[in-house]
Amino acid sequence: MRGTVPDNRCHDARGRRYHPPITAPPNPAPVDRRADLARAAYERIAERGYDGLSMRNLARRVGATTGLVSHHFVDRADLVAAALDHAAGVIVARIAAAGADADPIDLLALVLPTDAVTVERWRFALSVRAAAMVDPSLRRFADTITRHWEKHLPERLAGHVADPETAARHLVVLVDGIARQAGVDPKRWPASVQREHLIRGAESFRTPRAARRARS
Repeated sequence: MRGTVPDNRCHDARGRRYHPPITAPPNPAPVDRRADLARAAYERIAERGYDGLSMRNLARRVGATTGLVSHHFVDRADLVAAALDHAAGVIVARIAAAGADADPIDLLALVLPTDAVTVERWRFALSVRAAAMVDPSLRRFADTITRHWEKHLPERLAGHVADPETAARHLVVLVDGIARQAGVDPKRWPASVQREHLIRGAESFRTPRAARRARS
């Protein structure tokens, strides 16, 4: 009679049968629904402008109910505030990814509207800034970006310009101006033209040694 080989998965060392433990499948990564809605609101404003966002059309955009949106956000103002924070996070993360040794002009060039990410960001920013003229609560986005530049840009400019703090303020204004022009007339302001104007503006602040190094 042919022998049988015990199934070690169902028998212990003494040959007694037992039920193997049931291992639960790993839990899927939790979904941050509020963050998803904030990102969708950011995208909606970039596409349709600040006045083009409502709780209802956001719900339609993400395939949800207005009740779900209202569960995460008290009202439209709360939703817009989350979109502002998301937008600031997008640009700050882009700057941080450049690394500590990035050239300051290259760093500033990263935020100009030269690709899909930055064009979307500036469409959002310009729409919100226009609305902020009559609604001060919307200034939090611009304030967050300004504080970031004021904190980090002067130290990046040290050694390149004679007065890093003054240069930082002027260069940030220059970037804003270039971005506005490119947003209105992108054909006349392609990436190469934007960078050229940024470099020309930076030249007026560079120390003679830094200017020679930049041209070499």
